Amino acid sequence: MSFTADVRFALRALRQTPGFVAVAGISLAIGIALNVTMFAALDPIALHPFNLPHADRLVHIISFVPKRLGNSGGISLAEFHDWQSQARTVDLASYRPASFNWSNGEPPEHLNGARAVGNLFELSGISPVLGRAIRAEDATSGQPVALISDALWRTHFGADPNVLGRRMRLDGTDYAVVGVLPARHVFPFLTADVWTSLPDTGRTARADRSLYIVGRLRGNSTLAEAQAELRTIVRRLAEAYPMTNKDFDVRVSSFTDDLVTTDSRKAAALMFAAVGFVLLIACANVANLLLTRGAGRAREF
Repeated sequence: MSFTADVRFALRALRQTPGFVAVAGISLAIGIALNVTMFAALDPIALHPFNLPHADRLVHIISFVPKRLGNSGGISLAEFHDWQSQARTVDLASYRPASFNWSNGEPPEHLNGARAVGNLFELSGISPVLGRAIRAEDATSGQPVALISDALWRTHFGADPNVLGRRMRLDGTDYAVVGVLPARHVFPFLTADVWTSLPDTGRTARADRSLYIVGRLRGNSTLAEAQAELRTIVRRLAEAYPMTNKDFDVRVSSFTDDLVTTDSRKAAALMFAAVGFVLLIACANVANLLLTRGAGRAREF
């Protein structure tokens, strides 16, 4: 009963001083809103860029020639299969950015996309919200398949839950939709509207290094162990194919560290400190208001 009476008394006291309530409420609201907004903006960028089950084991792999500038860091499909069959410390997959002209009885529409090689989505831990992901066997099944983004599913398919099996005519080839990706997925390639399987051809074309390589460390393997093993494979290929693979080296790095650098983490910490200071000022202002109000009620007490 006393608690209810205290609440009623507090509400009456607040109604008697609307100016004090407004100033205190606005001060705290601004400070809290700034902190919540800043955290919401920076958390997926600087703190948890990958909401994936194996984010700490995902690696980015670059093949390059130390003496040559401007190389892309990719490898050929032939090299990918060599690396995949010989590596023991890391599971590998790859992708190739692409663009498509989509025409289903209407004027063609340009779509940003990518072609997946291997079990890319299984490796990363990304599970479609509908259907399944692209698999390694899709490259040789004879049936081209497509995995669409959440945005494309909503804007062009009306978020139809029966979208699976629908046909998309991309660059003159019919692809069957097999899945829909989650709304927020940033690994490994954010801007793709559609993913397709890459036909398993060109195993002998070693000069076409257009595949970007990602991997996941196996067991207790470390970055250093993976790099040492892949460097051995690269040197082995250089001896076997000197015309196309001579002088190449490899670098293995954490995907998270590549995306979130030390400088970006420091910048995020400074921004958090700045908005935290704003909240501290807001709390100090409210405390001063309470002290002033208490002093004004000294005779009442």
